[in-house]
Amino acid sequence: MFIDLPQDILLGIMRHVEPQDLLAARQTCKVLYQSTEDRLTWVYALQDILSISPHPALIEALPSMSMVELKKNITKSAQLLQADIKPI
Repeated sequence: MFIDLPQDILLGIMRHVEPQDLLAARQTCKVLYQSTEDRLTWVYALQDILSISPHPALIEALPSMSMVELKKNITKSAQLLQADIKPI
């Protein structure tokens, strides 16, 4: 089963997951929640969003962002991206 994989494998997988899916995975179970508590996972997620929709202030602030700030910015940016993608 997926959640029975070693933590380092789960972390590696989570680093390649789309930001919206990363946020959803956190809500499924403790194992996936814990595997998304790695800072680098969130850095990759924000970089993924910024590659689609560049935001110079976020790019500049990225190295000094706390985990809370990373999660907040990713959640907000992912919601905005989803709103832009939905057909009218």
